[in-house]
Amino acid sequence: MIPILALLLQSAAPAPLTAPQQRDLDCVATFALIARDQAAGVRGADRLRPLGLAGKTYAGLVGSRLVAETGLPREAIGAAIAGSAQAQDFAAAAAADPRAYMESRFALCAPLLDAEIADGGDLPLPVPRR
Repeated sequence: MIPILALLLQSAAPAPLTAPQQRDLDCVATFALIARDQAAGVRGADRLRPLGLAGKTYAGLVGSRLVAETGLPREAIGAAIAGSAQAQDFAAAAAADPRAYMESRFALCAPLLDAEIADGGDLPLPVPRR
């Protein structure tokens, strides 16, 4: 009986992130960092399109999708995004040209933002927890 219980518990474990899921999560972090810099008036951040609203929409859509696809709780997805943002912030600070680093991240992620919003932009976003 115990092997069956172990099998049931094992199948209920959340799936690890796939490479595309990790990429999407990393892009959420990239957009958050750029939006932070834009809101703070960091020099050069205004060279990229404003990401406040579009970044939040993308984060909500991707976060909801990852929760549904992986079975991970929202808090785990949020922690993974925060970890990615911290790593990218560190990498940008260590880069010879931090702004160029973030611009290259933006170039990789912008098409994903546009596609995700086009596919699901009319879906209701989850209500933020306070």
